[in-house]
Amino acid sequence: MRNSRGRVDKLFIRELVVSAGLGILPSERTGHQALSLDIEIGIDAAQVALADRIDNAIDYAAVREHIQQFAQKHRFNLIETFAQQLSISLMQRFPLQALRLTVIKPHIFADAKGAGVIIERGRWT
Repeated sequence: MRNSRGRVDKLFIRELVVSAGLGILPSERTGHQALSLDIEIGIDAAQVALADRIDNAIDYAAVREHIQQFAQKHRFNLIETFAQQLSISLMQRFPLQALRLTVIKPHIFADAKGAGVIIERGRWT
């Protein structure tokens, strides 16, 4: 989201590890697996800084808690479905104008750090 000076400010959480019921393989369907999430939220940091109060900001601790609870409560076959449904849940729960969500299965391939999906919702400008 562009602030009054034309810059895009972002609140973020990096490499949040969640345990999620996700997957289509029989071995994946019996339990949970670790996912790594990067979350970016478009904000106007200058406006938030003027008030210097948490009730004028998006509380990233509350965002983190919401994501952890979402991952524990739901089960999906596909990582794309997890990402889509989580983004909907976040946009409904918090006053987000823009969201970029990266969901990674970190241990899916021996020769790669991970595989996953990046989705963007809302308006960054």
